[in-house]
Amino acid sequence: MTMKIEEKSIAYAFISNGVYIYSNEKGHFIIAKLICLECGESWYMNLTECFLCGTINPYLYRCSSCHNFQSITKSSNKCNYCESSELFMVCPNEDCISNTDKQILSEINGKGGVFNKDSGFSTAQQYCLICGSKYHRYKTYDIYIRSLKQEEFNFSDLNINPKELTENAYLIVRLKKKNSPLRYGLIRLIDFIDKKIHITTLYENFQSIVNHLYPVSTS
Repeated sequence: MTMKIEEKSIAYAFISNGVYIYSNEKGHFIIAKLICLECGESWYMNLTECFLCGTINPYLYRCSSCHNFQSITKSSNKCNYCESSELFMVCPNEDCISNTDKQILSEINGKGGVFNKDSGFSTAQQYCLICGSKYHRYKTYDIYIRSLKQEEFNFSDLNINPKELTENAYLIVRLKKKNSPLRYGLIRLIDFIDKKIHITTLYENFQSIVNHLYPVSTS
């Protein structure tokens, strides 16, 4: 499917908010996001944890001489504080066995530290950062895009085949009135088949659309 400019702008907005985009040949695209099954918080496949204790990767080096942490993006291979070249991607948990057992520490540091890509002592995210659940899933939607100038319109105006709609088919309306900023409307399409549609809630930023589709429970 070749996306129109309006569709591309929405697709890029989803991508910038951590949502995956999949196109198809039926006039809409599919979005998916990996979330915690329990609370809905984002689940990051590129986030790593210490295999030994579960501590999150801080993406920092620690100097073996002065023990200061520093960014792994630094250009020099020497410590910023003492000029030592013994920098390792260690687990920041001082109680982790990788730090308390000298033999294990030596072996792991020989591979660059727990979070070095060659060490084998890190693993992908295993638990939700918010609620601690170990279960996650992909939540998907079918997304249709239309650019309109009014909040009220008929379903038939959308040129969408109602027989192809799923429970998770949503319409995002780009509403641009004269002398007004761009705003977004969001409706679940199966609720309005063969009906007049009036958008009652308008969002002024795209993050609000993502938050509505992927809410996070704080309870």
